[in-house]
Amino acid sequence: MVRTRTRVALAALAATAVLAPGLATNAVAGPALDGGIVTPMVERNGISYSVHIRNYGWVHDSSGYIGRNLPIEAINFNTRNGVHLCLQAHVQNIGWMDPECAVSGGDDKTVGTVGEVRQIEALRVWSDTHHIDVFGHQSVTGDIPVRTTQRRGHVVMIGSEGQNRGLEQVEMINRLRY
Repeated sequence: MVRTRTRVALAALAATAVLAPGLATNAVAGPALDGGIVTPMVERNGISYSVHIRNYGWVHDSSGYIGRNLPIEAINFNTRNGVHLCLQAHVQNIGWMDPECAVSGGDDKTVGTVGEVRQIEALRVWSDTHHIDVFGHQSVTGDIPVRTTQRRGHVVMIGSEGQNRGLEQVEMINRLRY
């Protein structure tokens, strides 16, 4: 019952982000795939991102695939509209990697690994400018409830450390300016 309510709440939150006035969902340029083809990124009100999924590569039209045992290995992101966002990935057999921070209109940043077959098990998220909702899905444990950065520098984490449970979906939605 709790899992069903969580899934419904997540779906409602995601739908709000897509349908609410002023929240952009347009695709923007993302990381180049082999051959130099540039893919679009998922865009959520000033936060754009693509996920690199095991056996698929960079995926631009989704934030992951639930229940297919296809963990996310990397996240490429950038921001606009004054959003400052930092991500830090806990990667299988590596641990916490250095954080990457994107400033509005700056270069793309990437957390995780590509081509090493190492899943992201946990993700830390923080912002100095906006409230960011973060949620997703992790193998074995299932849906991860929404966590929101509450103030400047407040760090939220989704996932688990060292339990060999990869993140299969990650959603980040910009809500309000501090």
